[in-house]
Amino acid sequence: MPVGSGISAQLGMSDELYVNEVQTITGTPSAIFGLIFDGAATAATIPIAATAAQIQAALEALPNVGVGNVVAAGGALPTAVTVTFSGSTVAGRDVPQLLVQGATTGLTFATTTPGTGYGVVQTPTRFLEFVDESVKLTIDRVESKAIRANNRVLRSDRWAAGKRQAGGDLGFEVGSKGFAALLGHCLGKAPVITTPAGGTLTRDHTITLGDEWNRSFTLQIGTPTQLSDAANVKPFTYVGCKVTDWELNLDVDGILTLKCTIDARDETLAVSLATASYASAFELFYFVQGSATIAGANVDITKFSLKGKQSYKQDRFYLQSGGLKKQPIANDLIEVTGDIELDFLDTVAYQRYTSGTVFAVTLLCQSNTIIEGITGGNASPGLLITLPVVRPEGDTPDVSGADVLMQAVPFKVLNDGVNEPVTLRYRSTDLVS
Repeated sequence: MPVGSGISAQLGMSDELYVNEVQTITGTPSAIFGLIFDGAATAATIPIAATAAQIQAALEALPNVGVGNVVAAGGALPTAVTVTFSGSTVAGRDVPQLLVQGATTGLTFATTTPGTGYGVVQTPTRFLEFVDESVKLTIDRVESKAIRANNRVLRSDRWAAGKRQAGGDLGFEVGSKGFAALLGHCLGKAPVITTPAGGTLTRDHTITLGDEWNRSFTLQIGTPTQLSDAANVKPFTYVGCKVTDWELNLDVDGILTLKCTIDARDETLAVSLATASYASAFELFYFVQGSATIAGANVDITKFSLKGKQSYKQDRFYLQSGGLKKQPIANDLIEVTGDIELDFLDTVAYQRYTSGTVFAVTLLCQSNTIIEGITGGNASPGLLITLPVVRPEGDTPDVSGADVLMQAVPFKVLNDGVNEPVTLRYRSTDLVS
């Protein structure tokens, strides 16, 4: 194994599991009582033989719960009342244990199903070859500004660790297996898996735009040290990962590439390095396997790129949160833009720009391997990008020398209210994403 070389590095990921927490309340309270949830207290008016409906109503009145976010069942007390934290404010995470107010005795609280979700580590199960990465931890420092006589340097006891988070870029060459889940995190929806008509081995993973709320993944990057021991690859594990920006690129002489910018809740070295395993019969998608259409017609292009930006409020830090943030929330429209380059043959592309004429774009990149015959032809691994409505953004061709003139066609993806603005069909033999 190379010492201190990136050749020994590995990258693995796994979707984080979102499970709603279930707690129980049992027993006979010594008096009418109130409950405390995450620092907020209900009115101390819950009766001794409270029904599930009465406990649910009391919890729903709390500002950090809200109506429709918990479901209570069972009871009445002293029979167990189960409380399921299922609504948007409390679902899919480890919530604080319910407590009773004051000196009331006789009640027992237990967690029967622990909640998991954003930032709860999962062992990587999917391993991808990667080109480069720049993911890192950042910890803010909170420093005193106070003045003290005869002191010109910050004192060693006048600072504390502040906001803690991680993030950075990942670069990949896209191939025939293993990329559906990551592409799903790029666009914001879990892939929908279907079998093409007439197929048995082929799977189409269809991915469209959506919101990554209650969807995240654990990322582990094995980074080699310069020590030649058996444990020279150190596992930097990132939890609560979401893709904020992504870009697919295919150029002449190139391979289809994917660049992702991720936002992560935290970094840790406490998770053991997972044993990497890679898909067999993996094939890259080369430019010689690409084809494109514009407005339904086949065109010769030299470059294609598609960029997406998922706008999130990422700095959701609060008092008493231990320096870690809460799950990012979408706070703007998803923006998808792209660029195509082709020979300057006529003024059609320019006139589409000046007139604001929208059109459709597709890009297909697939291998030459035939998985099997399906209805209407043969199935090959590949990625099909479908953009039903794009608006040209420019521009006028430039003469910069004696070389052949090229036409740049930058565009913005729009929503016509009927079709999905972006659809990726990732065809492979992967049974799961």
